[in-house]
Amino acid sequence: MKVRFAAAVALIVASLGLLVACSGSEQYDPPEMVFAGAQDYVKGLEYLKQHEVAAALPWLQKAVAQGNPEANYHIGLLYARGDHLPQDYLQAKDYFYRAAMMGHPKALYYLGHMYGEGSGVEQNYTEALKWFWLAASHGDKNAKQFLRIIIAKLTPQEYAEAEKAAKEIWKTIPHNVYLAEDKAAMH
Repeated sequence: MKVRFAAAVALIVASLGLLVACSGSEQYDPPEMVFAGAQDYVKGLEYLKQHEVAAALPWLQKAVAQGNPEANYHIGLLYARGDHLPQDYLQAKDYFYRAAMMGHPKALYYLGHMYGEGSGVEQNYTEALKWFWLAASHGDKNAKQFLRIIIAKLTPQEYAEAEKAAKEIWKTIPHNVYLAEDKAAMH
């Protein structure tokens, strides 16, 4: 069973001030729910679809505890916008990071966006490039657009540093869960 939740994601992203650039963006199709905690995540997602964030949180937290990347991503969004949680960009970054390290393309993108804008973290274009690069390599179209912008702001040394860091992370994250094919290539 493939879980579709573009409407819930659109609701969350549309009201997320931190990520205004993505509010009108195309949504991704999540993979088959083969992740640990999938049933708890789906229960939490049903509450999100009904705009009942407080009821969704326990289910999402339960899925997070089981290592579910989608639940980590959604809780990151909730912290970033302060929806039934205190707005906390550092918490958002931590949840996005966990989801990103599981290969979640939007979490990779949002980390790049946070560092590129300095939203809750120190602005760091080298870090932004690293995460945008990884997101683009996972097929995120928005990240591909930001790559050119960020690259123009870096020195050759900073570019090389970001490339090296991105390649190291690339070796550790899964590539075949969110991508259409196993033959993912680092951009």
